[in-house]
Amino acid sequence: MVNDPAEALEPAMMMHRVLDGIAGEIIAKVCDIAILIDAEGVIRSLTVNPDNMDLGFLDHWVNRKIDEFLTVESRTKLALRLRDLAKPGSTALRKIELNHIDNTAWEFPIRYSMHDTGFPGEILLVGHDLRPVAQMQQELVTAQLAVEQDYETYREVEARYRLLLETVQEPVAIVDCTTGRIAEINAAAARLLGSDAETLAGSQFAQAFEGQKRTDFCEILREAGSAKNSKRVQVESRRDGKLISIYPRTFRASSGVLALCRMRSAGEEVSEFETLGRRLTSLFFNAPDAFVFTDLNGVIVDVNEAFLVMTSASHQSEIQGRSLADFLARGSVDLKVMTDNALRVGRMRNYGTKAIGVLGSQFSVDISVTSLRDGREPGFGFVLRDMTPQDSNTETVGISGPALQSVVKLVGSAPLRELVSATTEVIEKMCIEAAVDLTNNNRVAAAEMLGLSRQSLYVKLRKYELLSQGPEED
Repeated sequence: MVNDPAEALEPAMMMHRVLDGIAGEIIAKVCDIAILIDAEGVIRSLTVNPDNMDLGFLDHWVNRKIDEFLTVESRTKLALRLRDLAKPGSTALRKIELNHIDNTAWEFPIRYSMHDTGFPGEILLVGHDLRPVAQMQQELVTAQLAVEQDYETYREVEARYRLLLETVQEPVAIVDCTTGRIAEINAAAARLLGSDAETLAGSQFAQAFEGQKRTDFCEILREAGSAKNSKRVQVESRRDGKLISIYPRTFRASSGVLALCRMRSAGEEVSEFETLGRRLTSLFFNAPDAFVFTDLNGVIVDVNEAFLVMTSASHQSEIQGRSLADFLARGSVDLKVMTDNALRVGRMRNYGTKAIGVLGSQFSVDISVTSLRDGREPGFGFVLRDMTPQDSNTETVGISGPALQSVVKLVGSAPLRELVSATTEVIEKMCIEAAVDLTNNNRVAAAEMLGLSRQSLYVKLRKYELLSQGPEED
């Protein structure tokens, strides 16, 4: 039995100094942090590796419970492990990972090994900072996700590329200009060369042609494909002896210089569709009449040179993106009449109105419009013909129609004043009927087209008994 209280305190003091002196320095060097806790969970001593000061100064932890510096789940985990270790003959694991907190905003994970000090309830926690490992794991996960995303993008691009290569009707082969081997070839090109794509892929491109050597042929392709205007290379097929025209286009990839070779049998007739496309393109650019393409809302998508000349515009940028109504005297009224009729019956022709140039000049035009319903971008196609006075003066004005013929028969039987009045009424009725028909019985639009108020239009409709032409559309 110990009678001297000082002798009873001496072992405890020695125990609390386990992290002091040489032993503390050794422990501090082999770990990032070492904590000595007593049976009550109070931190009695603490040391931090001087070579790793990322943890900062933790001296304020001493003489305070370790639970104050642990997250909620770590407190439970440590309590359960200490209880298991306290059991006689315990075989509980002595490794534990704890998440520390300090000042409520700083959290860091530590992996500890738990060691008995030889004193009841005293445990030495020797820890290693897991933040570098966690950061490395996070970087690894981020890199892995980036690789997977890049791989998915690559697969998507490759799928599109292969679909395009196989769908295109023109024979196409991609040739490595360094090795002379076929990197890719579509089915159309393989058929032209008398084989299949699987057999030709990876083979020498020069071997498909008579009298061609690999080195010389690669140089020919490189030279023809690098010119500003790609030159044609004409060769003879080794399999059937027919002449084949090759149109190479070189480009540089990571693996070297490649040539995109479009092929066609020499003298091969151009398809009817391709010929029609070229003719329509030439017509669009060279026609004396103005061509305008718009979307379904009447916004201009493309115009030809004749429309630029007609409107005195210097460049397409002044026209594209604007509504065609901006270049019509009656604006949206004209545009709506034409587009509504085109949508209803597919086309409309010989619609007379006035157009406005970018400088404000007005001129008479005759417009035909077609609804373009096919394709991914439906819209309208307009053809505008400038009806200048000199053009109109050359035309012979004839008298036609039963109404006018009846007026002509009155000559000689009635005074001129009555004849003029009757003629005016006939023309007025014809104009009103035409406006109502063009606007699909939309009387607001018809009144605006004729320059009348809506009330005046109704008066004239009653006068000429035209109110029964169908239900009004607003």
